[in-house]
Amino acid sequence: MSPHCRNLLPETLHLPEPQAEMYPKPTISLSPGRLTALGQDVTVRCRAGHRDARFSLFKVGDRTPLGRAQPAGVVGEFLIHSVRRGDGGSYTCYYHYATDPFTWSEPSDPVELVVAGEGPGSVSRAQGLPNPHRPSHINPTHTREGP
Repeated sequence: MSPHCRNLLPETLHLPEPQAEMYPKPTISLSPGRLTALGQDVTVRCRAGHRDARFSLFKVGDRTPLGRAQPAGVVGEFLIHSVRRGDGGSYTCYYHYATDPFTWSEPSDPVELVVAGEGPGSVSRAQGLPNPHRPSHINPTHTREGP
């Protein structure tokens, strides 16, 4: 089954600004785990409490999303293909609903991706992913309904 993904908003979308009313924060996880070897694929999973969530993934410190996942679902997945040293660092995600595209969730708690040979916190901003362009090796794969 092929994934069904497309960008929801223009590439100029930036990190949502804090609002008076926001949806609860999503959860975020890494598979197979937070420690990975160079060249390994890693999936970032974001989960909201309700169906029809549309997810955006950010690297902490960058205001431009690395990807957006659709169709709407409960879980949004983003594949980091063939991990590079610069992919190490903290990630967070947000979601919104198609019926209310201007109200976003609070950010998820950050999750740290550690690339083998690097210690936590050893990734500097200069080693991070370029901003404002989304790297071609990080792609939304799909959203799905359950665990």
